[in-house]
Amino acid sequence: MFGENLTVGSFDETQVLVGSTYRVGEALVKVSLYREPFYKLGYKFGDQNIINQFIKNGYLGAYLSVLEEGKVKLGDSFKLIDTPANIQYQNYFN
Repeated sequence: MFGENLTVGSFDETQVLVGSTYRVGEALVKVSLYREPFYKLGYKFGDQNIINQFIKNGYLGAYLSVLEEGKVKLGDSFKLIDTPANIQYQNYFN
């Protein structure tokens, strides 16, 4: 019902695959869906063209499902644990 935003530095979003599992702090999360900016971002900046700029630069993000709850704090790593088998890589961001 409620979501939290995570900002991960030095992370290449273009390599994210739906179904991949990551450990962040004590939590285990799975990428469930790619995310795209929507009209509220344009509203906040007073310019709907900013949405296209976000897409062009590849800063889109993803929705994560929590598989194991746990504490997450500033400085925790975001470590790839597993990638789905038999999946072809498709660069969603280009």
